[in-house]
Amino acid sequence: MATRGLTALPNDELISFLNSSMRDKFHHVGLIGADEKNNSALINLLKTTAKLTYNDVKNYIFAEFDAEATYFDDSGVFTAVVDMTNEDGYEKHLYGVILMSDSKQTATIAKTPIIYLNEQIGGQFPIKIPIKGEVGEVVFRS
Repeated sequence: MATRGLTALPNDELISFLNSSMRDKFHHVGLIGADEKNNSALINLLKTTAKLTYNDVKNYIFAEFDAEATYFDDSGVFTAVVDMTNEDGYEKHLYGVILMSDSKQTATIAKTPIIYLNEQIGGQFPIKIPIKGEVGEVVFRS
């Protein structure tokens, strides 16, 4: 027998709470990578990013810092801006980025193209995280 539930929409209080909680909590970034370009263990690990946590990738994190900004964009998608200014000259191959809380609770892990980071490579890029559903499909709007 199929179970039917009630369908409801979040009210303004819940939306406000979710907005502030996510912005306040998930603002720490970790760069995931390796010395070599073809690290098969890391490539295989990042095939299932939706199930990974900080503990799964911690041995591959070579830099941690706060995101430049975290906010909900005009479509209601949570966005973290990562500043990749490479003043430290990491000299690593970047495979992905983890967005997490200060206590290492994982919001998301995003795979990147494998890029060799050195002092000449840098810039900013946004990480877009839909609250629910598939990437590109906005389910929750603030």
